[in-house]
Amino acid sequence: MLYRPTEPLLFTTLLRLKNAHLKKLSPGRAASFERLLGEILSAVADFPKHLPLPDQGRFALGYYHQRQDFFTKKTGDSNANTEGSPT
Repeated sequence: MLYRPTEPLLFTTLLRLKNAHLKKLSPGRAASFERLLGEILSAVADFPKHLPLPDQGRFALGYYHQRQDFFTKKTGDSNANTEGSPT
């Protein structure tokens, strides 16, 4: 039997593991990512027990849209973010 963890377990594991990655960043960049994560998760009341396939697709699209936004020049920003970190 293949073990398939539930979505809440996956999300909480991802949130816990992000700390190891944040420790590799400078304090300022880590704080920027923490603020961004707080902004994104502020609208989440609870993680679903199961994520249907269409919602999994929307999650993946949102992830890649956010990643692309890190690399997109912001208008009116004289020191545009080109290193993949949040503004």
